[in-house]
Amino acid sequence: MIASRDFYEAIGYLTYVVVSADSEVETEELKRLGNILLDQFGGADMKTKGIRAISRFEMLASDKTPIEDAYSKCIQLFMDSKPELLQFKPKIYEVLDKIAAADQEVEESELHWINRFKTEVENIFN
Repeated sequence: MIASRDFYEAIGYLTYVVVSADSEVETEELKRLGNILLDQFGGADMKTKGIRAISRFEMLASDKTPIEDAYSKCIQLFMDSKPELLQFKPKIYEVLDKIAAADQEVEESELHWINRFKTEVENIFN
């Protein structure tokens, strides 16, 4: 299955939540995010539809969107993409773990959002 544009947009929202949980978003974090996403979702799909994740992330960071608002939108988009969420769940979890560890320290605020997301996803499918 090839992931939809909405799925990648949800990834943009989710990654924004985790990256911005501990501080302002920095340019270096955006570069690392792009590399992590390419590593996990690589190929033509990431280079076309997947660019939505990065674009959405940049827009949210530029607007300084409140984290709770971004998280709510992320869950809404994933609810509309349940088959993709189920298929790519391990990759999403790995992306979140890599993003949190990218600056050599996993912050409590990052873990809060990662654990909240994982719990909600498990509840969706149980």
